Amino acid sequence: MWSIIGVLVVAAVLWMMEWRHLPPSMQKERWVFAIFMLVGTSLNVMWYLGWTLPNPADWLTAVYRPIIDWTAKVMG
Repeated sequence: MWSIIGVLVVAAVLWMMEWRHLPPSMQKERWVFAIFMLVGTSLNVMWYLGWTLPNPADWLTAVYRPIIDWTAKVMG
């Protein structure tokens, strides 16, 4: 529980430190920053809650497996 609170406090401090460096005219950059902060903080909280998060290599395997199988079938 304390680790989740720690993550949220660190995320809030980083938000306050970085947000003021993005002027209101940089709307796209503000949106990207907000999305990355939300995704990163959410993944970190899920990890501390004990959820099993997928490995990026698993996603690559799922995407390229049909291509690898097709290439192996064609090449013999």
